[in-house]
Amino acid sequence: MSSRPETKDLLKIIRDLHHIHDYVVLLERILHEARMFVRADAGTLYLRDKDKLFFNYIENDTLFPDGKSEDKFTYTDRSIPLDKTSLAGFVAVTGQPLLIDDVYALPKDLDFAFNPEFDKKTRYHTQSQLVIPLIGNDQQNLGVIQLINAQHGGKTVPFSTMDRVHISFLADHAVLALEKASMAREMVMRMVA
Repeated sequence: MSSRPETKDLLKIIRDLHHIHDYVVLLERILHEARMFVRADAGTLYLRDKDKLFFNYIENDTLFPDGKSEDKFTYTDRSIPLDKTSLAGFVAVTGQPLLIDDVYALPKDLDFAFNPEFDKKTRYHTQSQLVIPLIGNDQQNLGVIQLINAQHGGKTVPFSTMDRVHISFLADHAVLALEKASMAREMVMRMVA
């Protein structure tokens, strides 16, 4: 097994993200790079639209081992409410990242809860999660990166505090790249119009 990614690897990822001008490609790359950096088996990138979070991209090495592009869009028509009841919703509303060792062992008195519906439907077993907000310059939440089941030696392990620090840093820069790509897309649309 290769050694842990280092800060210089993260800086290279961020630099590469800033060179992607296609908004859609950038979204997919953000999720993929975040997932690879912390060795997560799966991940979801949610985008906010009014009072909902929409599944935008999904990757899962266990369920989609071939990584076919159509697999990434399997659940993109689904959404969750923008409220504190779900893990992603809580992070989107509060702007606070979550680092959870075992979603099935969450205390019952929390504002949020893990919904096992996806696990039951797919026979996947979610355990550890790292959920990070994507907050824009105007302090508006654009979405959430949800990373699932950190891997080490073929086993699922908890994400580390340093994983949270690194992915939060990546998310901050990803938002800058997304805002730049969005402005470029709007300028092209205006020119076409």
